[in-house]
Amino acid sequence: MSKYSLAIVIAALTLSGCQQTSPPPTVPAAPPYSMEKFNQLRAEYQQTNPDVRVGLVGDVIAGDRLLTLTNVQADDFKVGDLVSFWDSNNKLLTSGKVVGTHNGIVSAHYADPQAGGRAPAKGDLAIGVIRAAQ
Repeated sequence: MSKYSLAIVIAALTLSGCQQTSPPPTVPAAPPYSMEKFNQLRAEYQQTNPDVRVGLVGDVIAGDRLLTLTNVQADDFKVGDLVSFWDSNNKLLTSGKVVGTHNGIVSAHYADPQAGGRAPAKGDLAIGVIRAAQ
């Protein structure tokens, strides 16, 4: 093999190994709900079903998939109540369950989002279905 051919092979191998791969696209967060839109949706949901509670996602601990619910009455929730999380584009993000209430704070554990989706973030809508007292 001539020096010229060897140089071309080395250059081709070097260039093909140095191509930068693009990171997977991230799903941008939709803007948080405005309080006006939030209050409108809460009224609509509760008019349709009195057992529905609508709040907002508060603090999120992503590594543990835990979050708090804001703008809700903690006394309305029980451990195990189901909650779904929606962005302001009305896209379902994931669902979860209430894991506790303490000092007026509702904590929930959420499932991993589906492929291509994102986890709940502060300001997303949280819709819970409460269980009647037994």
